[in-house]
Amino acid sequence: MKKVKFLLLAALTAMFVGCQSDEVLEQDSGSDRPTPTGDTRITIEGEGMKDVATRSSDGRVDFTGGYATGAGLYNGTAKPTVAAYPNPGYEVNYFYGGPTNEPQKYDYAQSSASSFEVSLGGQDHTFHCGFKEKKRDLTVNAGLGGSVSPSGTNSYQVENAINITATPNTGYKFSGWTVTEGDVTIANTGSSSTTATLHNSNSTITARFEQESVHVKLHMTYGNGGSIVVEDFYITAEKPLPFDVRVTVNQDVIEYDDREDPPIYNTYTTSESVTLYTGSTISNHNKLDSGTSGVDQLGSFWTYIVINGKTYNPFKDTITYTYNGMTYIFE
Repeated sequence: MKKVKFLLLAALTAMFVGCQSDEVLEQDSGSDRPTPTGDTRITIEGEGMKDVATRSSDGRVDFTGGYATGAGLYNGTAKPTVAAYPNPGYEVNYFYGGPTNEPQKYDYAQSSASSFEVSLGGQDHTFHCGFKEKKRDLTVNAGLGGSVSPSGTNSYQVENAINITATPNTGYKFSGWTVTEGDVTIANTGSSSTTATLHNSNSTITARFEQESVHVKLHMTYGNGGSIVVEDFYITAEKPLPFDVRVTVNQDVIEYDDREDPPIYNTYTTSESVTLYTGSTISNHNKLDSGTSGVDQLGSFWTYIVINGKTYNPFKDTITYTYNGMTYIFE
């Protein structure tokens, strides 16, 4: 009788230990994921999957480039939603799934839908998901007078800043970027070195250039009578010039003396000049004197300008002179 009691006690002890072991395993498993809520499973897997655990709390599975939701355990009559969400700069590469007998019942490639309401019907479902970089073409053109980098058409990932640079030729300056096609955005359209960001469509941008110019001006203060014809004249330039500019002011003087009969006429020309020398932005100052205070009649007053050895009439037209690709405007 004692032997039987011993055997019974041993059996009860073994049962107790076995139950305790099962409980520990169940608790360990439960610490990894929430308690299941049904007996029909949705599994999501695919290339670039980061977390292989299927969770029934929010059902999210992360991938390189995005994530999908809807994985987990459900009641067999449930209609959960399974969806794929690309990260910025990515798009869905493939997303499909279904029960074993219809593995592509729900397919992004067929419907362009990335969210499906799944009628489980008591069957386990498996979905396959993957993401890829979303790329579009950017064409960068240069207008007349400069170059760009990069140049032409290239493919880039969307939502990523692309460095763009515009370089003007000699005698030109950068005047801005223009979006001529698409939905690309430019960080600073007025900067020759900035970034462009593609979004949903192929796009084209163009760098604009305009001919650079330097204004050169003749300043004159006229006399208020007497023998002074021009009280002051001189030349200024916006930038140092690479050549000499000389301006000469002339006055034809006609004098007559009516004390004689017939009157005696005396004709002569007065002339003064200023020079803006190479590398300078301002010339010397000068004035023009008719030469006498007793002039009874003054003739024509005229000026000419010598630019790099060539003579022009500055009072006739605005003078535009191009030198080594740079335009100089004389006013």
